[in-house]
Amino acid sequence: MKKFVFLVLMALVTSLPMLAQSLQPTILQQSTGEGSAWGYFMLACDGTNIYNTTVEAVNLRNVSDSERIGDLMFSIYNGDFGIAEQFTIKDVFKQTKRGGQDYYNTFSEYYGVEVLGNDMPDVLLTKGVFSNDGKWNVIIRVYDPEKGTIYNVYSQDGAVLGDLSMINGDLYFIFGNVVNGKLYLVGTKDSYPQYTITVYSFTGQNSLSNPAVVSRKLSAYPNPLPQGAMLTIEMGREAVEGTFVTFSDMQGRLIDKVYVADGMDSFAVSPRSIARGAYIYTVYFGDGEVASGKIIAE
Repeated sequence: MKKFVFLVLMALVTSLPMLAQSLQPTILQQSTGEGSAWGYFMLACDGTNIYNTTVEAVNLRNVSDSERIGDLMFSIYNGDFGIAEQFTIKDVFKQTKRGGQDYYNTFSEYYGVEVLGNDMPDVLLTKGVFSNDGKWNVIIRVYDPEKGTIYNVYSQDGAVLGDLSMINGDLYFIFGNVVNGKLYLVGTKDSYPQYTITVYSFTGQNSLSNPAVVSRKLSAYPNPLPQGAMLTIEMGREAVEGTFVTFSDMQGRLIDKVYVADGMDSFAVSPRSIARGAYIYTVYFGDGEVASGKIIAE
């Protein structure tokens, strides 16, 4: 009888499904960011090689009852997910409380900054697209209540190389050879029933920090410009849809941006926030032509 019971129990045990054994992985890399919205890998491209990269919000600190700021830490990994390079850009991450509740990064409605990366998968860091100095660059999108959305290009050392105000439309990166090789920035504008797609290079004549100055002659008067006076700019040709002019100081910081009506070959403007000193005004025509000049403010 005992032998019969034993055989029955053995038959029942062998008929049960085997429990799956828990596989024990080796963790190659792990990081936890506070307040960051980028919990996935993106790409860094230096024009020859492609790397996995991540960005984390670190050193978050309150600056008021409704706002806190932090740094963005970028990590670039080798093939075994060891950190090959790492750098931090300070004070560019902002969060705002909404209705007294939790912090949000939704800067389309509230002041803040966010990293912009586009591709398949996203390209976050680049070399050789905006500068030839061998440093990593990143586009950081800033919402200004007065000027709207601004796309600033930062170097890995925290320097602002310039903004992308000359591109009127959506932005994304594209590889010259499909999924490797040199990167280019693309701007698209959909104005039904027409659309425009433009591929930009910044490291040749049309660099980010020094917009291309074409042969077209610009003139502005009065120059020097008395404080509070209207400045008249003669463009030498008619403006087309999307034409605008920017005013920047000699360090490349954007002071003002004004759109020009279609068909105008000259216009008068009173630039905002201009104190005594030298400034560069740049006209970006809607068909891609760019021309610059210099004024002195008294």
